[in-house]
Amino acid sequence: MPKITIYVPDELKAEMDAAEGQQPNWSAVAQEAFRLECARLLTRKRSKGKMNETIERLRASKERVTNQEKAAGHAAGRAWAMERAEFDELRRAAEFYNAERGGEWNAPYDASGWFYAAIQDDERPEHRDVASFWQDEADTDEPSEEFVFAFAEGASEVLNEVEDKL
Repeated sequence: MPKITIYVPDELKAEMDAAEGQQPNWSAVAQEAFRLECARLLTRKRSKGKMNETIERLRASKERVTNQEKAAGHAAGRAWAMERAEFDELRRAAEFYNAERGGEWNAPYDASGWFYAAIQDDERPEHRDVASFWQDEADTDEPSEEFVFAFAEGASEVLNEVEDKL
């Protein structure tokens, strides 16, 4: 049987030395680890040809989910604007939509938190208030970024449609 040399960090060697009283078979342990890694690599190599099909299938699935989120967000934003929003909230929703698309979200909020902060004109709303708003308006306390922007777009459209009549 061929021999190989492997290197381990000092702290691992110390742990191995401490376990010597239990008479471990380090060669068998290493062989099993090598077998597992070889099997993993072989499986990965075999599936490489199918990866393009997988990518295309997942890309189509992602697009379908994103489109569903956008449609649901748009409808929810229009409903909120038409049934519950106040004028100042709608104005701030439109400002958010026009100014923040594609923005980077910094702590402590994501797009849903920043949208809520914008419409409430509150730089530091409580997380429970943000979650409650989205639960009431979207039946979720964590809408996706796509949903939030579509919500803002739908609300903005309503304001644009009625603003000259106010």
